[in-house]
Amino acid sequence: MEQPENSGLKSLAELVAITELSPQAIRRAAREGFIPPPVRGRWPVAAALVGLIKFLSQKSEGLPIYDSIAACTGASGIPQSVLKDAKKAGCEAFHSNRVGLKGVLTWLFTKEAKSEGGRKVYDHFRGLREKLHYEREAGETLIKGEVENAIRRGMSKMFTELDHLAHVELPPDLKGLPEDMIESRLVSSIDALKTILEKEWRPIAANGETVK
Repeated sequence: MEQPENSGLKSLAELVAITELSPQAIRRAAREGFIPPPVRGRWPVAAALVGLIKFLSQKSEGLPIYDSIAACTGASGIPQSVLKDAKKAGCEAFHSNRVGLKGVLTWLFTKEAKSEGGRKVYDHFRGLREKLHYEREAGETLIKGEVENAIRRGMSKMFTELDHLAHVELPPDLKGLPEDMIESRLVSSIDALKTILEKEWRPIAANGETVK
C-alpha cells in the first residue's frame, strides 16, 4: 500500500491550524525570508515551524520592521526627512528598502537628541516606551521571554511526539491498512499534536490573564 505523497508538506490552512497564526503573518514570514517559499502552495512543515519561531521571536520585541521609509513614517510619525538623514549618516536600521524601528530609535537617542527636531522625536518615543512599560505591567502586551519559552516548550513537545509517531507508533499501526483508515489515523495524530500546542500556547493567547 502506497503512503500519502508529500506528507512532510503542509498547506497554508494547515499551518494556520497548527500554529494559530493568521495567514497574513505566515505570508509575511515567507516574504521576509524566515520560511522557505512554498512548493505548489505547500510548505515543508519542519522548516516552516522553525522559521516561524524565529519570526515570532523577532516580532515579539514590539518594534516592527517596515518595508519602506514612507511606511515607517506613516506608522510611526517620524518625518521622512529625519529618516533620510539617519540613513545618510550610516544608521544601521536600514537594510535595502526596509527600515527597522529599533535601529532608528537607537540612532535618534544617541545622535540626534541634542537637536531641536531630534529632541521632539526623542521625547515622543520616550513617552511611547513608558506607555509600553505600563501596558506590560497591566498584562496588555506580551513579554518576549515568556512568549519565547512557551513556543520552545510547545515545539519541543511536538517534535518529541512527531519522532515517537514516525519511529515507534505509526509504522506498525498503519501497515497494511487501506487508505481511508491511514488518513483517519493521521488526522487523529495531528489532532493530538494540536492539543499539545494549544495547551502550551494558550497562555500566550490569554494575554496575561489566568488560564484554567
